[in-house]
Amino acid sequence: ETVPYTFRNPLYHWTHLELKTAFGIDKQLSPATAREIFDECNEKLQQPEYTARGFMRRYNVETVCTTDDPVDDLRYHRAYAEEMAASEKIVNSKSENSKSPKMLPAWRPDKAMNIEKPEYAAYINQLGEVAGVSITTFADMMDALQRRHDFFHEMGSRLSDHGIEEFYDEPYTDAEINQIFAKAMSGKELTTMEIRQYKHCFLRLCAEMDHASGWAQQYHYGAIRDNNSLMYQRLGADTGFDSIGEFNTAKKCSKFLNRLNMEDHLAKTILYNLNPCANEVLATMLGNFQDGSCPGKIQWGSGWWFLDQKDG
Repeated sequence: ETVPYTFRNPLYHWTHLELKTAFGIDKQLSPATAREIFDECNEKLQQPEYTARGFMRRYNVETVCTTDDPVDDLRYHRAYAEEMAASEKIVNSKSENSKSPKMLPAWRPDKAMNIEKPEYAAYINQLGEVAGVSITTFADMMDALQRRHDFFHEMGSRLSDHGIEEFYDEPYTDAEINQIFAKAMSGKELTTMEIRQYKHCFLRLCAEMDHASGWAQQYHYGAIRDNNSLMYQRLGADTGFDSIGEFNTAKKCSKFLNRLNMEDHLAKTILYNLNPCANEVLATMLGNFQDGSCPGKIQWGSGWWFLDQKDG
């Protein structure tokens, strides 16, 4: 019922491009056509060429990077890699796997960064169990993350991703970070400054970790999440009550990248803004930290979420 009214919105065009290019259905989705389109799509989805891998081959997808938490065991990546290796041994193989894309994990350590969340301490304890580290200090936690980072590297990961509201530049000392970490692990409420200091420190150390491993790093910033507390309590996080945030982040972003660059710890970086008003900000920010070591060392990310529109 809604789709016909979304004309000129990308949702309208994506919906019909997907129907046409993926399923060969050149009809407008509406109440009058919904049942026949539904039935035809489901019938086709039973066929091998309409599996997820089938679609990826059709669209010439070469590599897929999944979004994975540091505690993930990546069992499906291991199984997929073994499957691909076995298929490659078959001479002139015509199996479904022979042209399937690479699938690689991508490192998303947001839960270890979001120290203000009530579930933070429980998550850190889980991280310690998975990494085989008894976490009592901030240094212990970073040791656990480094071990998991190394594991992800062994599994083919070369990419990190961070979902942040904004960049941070609040000064901190090691002693302050240790106190903040201990305070959070004991369930005490943190001040806004303590949260920002911790996140600044955390992101900087993660960036150094990525640089040391030769990874690229991604920063998605500008969203304010879980705005509707009643629905958050009812449905949980990330259930559709997020929106664009307004943050004066240019100077903070510059300081963050500049400090890494000064210390020769700046990895390849992709910056994604969610608010369209920052398009030119980031487009010009990129030029500040190119160093000639590779083409486009600092890049502007593709349009995402609310930036999935013409300008983005």
